[in-house]
Amino acid sequence: RDWSVTEVQTCALPIYMRMEKYDSAIRVLLEAKKLNPNLPGIDLNLGLAYYNKEEFPQAIEAFSNVLKAQPDNYQAHYLLGMNYFLDDNYAQAVQTLEPLASGEQDNLDFLFALGISYGKVKRAENSQKTFDQMLRVGGDSAHLHFLMGKAYLDLYHNELARTELEKTIALDPELPFTHFNLGVVYQRMGMLQEAAKAFDAEMTLTPREPFSYESRGQVCLDLGQWDQAIKFFQQALAREPRLPKSLAGIGKAYVQKGETAQGI
Repeated sequence: RDWSVTEVQTCALPIYMRMEKYDSAIRVLLEAKKLNPNLPGIDLNLGLAYYNKEEFPQAIEAFSNVLKAQPDNYQAHYLLGMNYFLDDNYAQAVQTLEPLASGEQDNLDFLFALGISYGKVKRAENSQKTFDQMLRVGGDSAHLHFLMGKAYLDLYHNELARTELEKTIALDPELPFTHFNLGVVYQRMGMLQEAAKAFDAEMTLTPREPFSYESRGQVCLDLGQWDQAIKFFQQALAREPRLPKSLAGIGKAYVQKGETAQGI
């Protein structure tokens, strides 16, 4: 049967979104938009679907369209700023999120995004004030120390990142991605044995994620362990076949072993 625009919105879309079938949701939304471009909610739902797919430029366009029609739409304003942050557009993130800050002083994720964005655009004083507010809100929790560690990691404050991530593990050694981020810090600081142990721990906690295997392979390269490096890079590629660093790492390891043809 032919579905009306309203039926697409009220029936098909919620099912696709609940089932996390975002491609299908985007397809019906775009079809609905062709039939009725002014139908309320289409661009907002498009933005949410693209956001969940981590297609941030498309999400930014959709949320921007919402604000053109509804300048006071708080949800679209908030999500637009967060997508600018996730797309590494820190100047736009600051410009978009800063007006919302007074109402988000208890929101750790918001403060995390704004604090990093301030740091990236060299507004160090604002960045530190935002992180201080995070500490006041989050208290001595594993989640808070993880966010602080990740923030310092993104800003290349390695010693501070190490301190916060080690505190996180002391409070909750099974919090996903903490060991991985601590491994990155150790790697930056030349602490390769400690980095290897951290990546090994993360593999145990999140065995389906490829990046701990990739980083572990890089540690093996740095230590001259060519066969081990190849093994870890292959394990990363088994989880995600398109990882340039893993492919390059395998090539380097083969070249170091004198197996140039395989490296090429």
